[in-house]
Amino acid sequence: MIEYIRVTVDDIDYELPQEITVTHYGELMRRMSLSETEIEKAHDVICVMLGIPYSIIREFEKERMAELSIYIQNKINECDKPYEPTFKWKGTEYGGLVMNKMSFGEYIDMVSYVNDQNSIYMNIHKLCAILYRPILNKTKEKYTIKEYNIDEHEELSEKFKDLPLKYFFGVFKNLFTYLQQMRKEFEVLFGEEEDDIKKPEDDKEKKEEKTNLPWYKMIMALSDEDFTKIDYVTSRPVVECFNHLTYIKLKNEDEKMRLLQQQNKMNLL
Repeated sequence: MIEYIRVTVDDIDYELPQEITVTHYGELMRRMSLSETEIEKAHDVICVMLGIPYSIIREFEKERMAELSIYIQNKINECDKPYEPTFKWKGTEYGGLVMNKMSFGEYIDMVSYVNDQNSIYMNIHKLCAILYRPILNKTKEKYTIKEYNIDEHEELSEKFKDLPLKYFFGVFKNLFTYLQQMRKEFEVLFGEEEDDIKKPEDDKEKKEEKTNLPWYKMIMALSDEDFTKIDYVTSRPVVECFNHLTYIKLKNEDEKMRLLQQQNKMNLL
């Protein structure tokens, strides 16, 4: 049984960090997503978390490597803590974003990070910087956090590269549950869950349609095609925006149906 992590190779000590950060986790998940075998994944765990060069890890005994990898993974699993709405870290108190008060802009940015499977693992710190922000004032359990600002977000994202992993798991589960609820509540906009099943796409335009273009279309619809109103639209509550987008879509569908019925009457004449 391994009681602590310290591996000495060629008089060099490699130790497990005292605090596992979101950056450690992101890099580990990125590598493991590219690895095809359990051996390769074990190499990834040891390489990322202990900083041991891959060329050295390959020389480890398989039994020892497996035991070491499992122990480290258990340490990571210990970071899977319940959601903490507020916490103090490096002299600053942070508060979690209240999901039902989320702005349309915050929603778009978060979903963009979550849906980008090519870079989600490397952008966990950016996601955390949207979900957690410095508290401006606090009264008992109520608090107010800084408004979302792209410049401040970049600065906070850099700080959050060292954010302890224990603050990520809980808030991400909250976000995932919220996104599922939104998709269910606004099924008219997002379609049924079955539509999320990935199918091979040969049409380049269809692939592009699933990236950022739909969000821009939504913003233009809400701003009545006036790009000078983008900041206003993205600052509005996401529920308010989705309600109005639902109204626009249903109204357009009713208009199409009316025109179709009118055309059918003309054809019968």
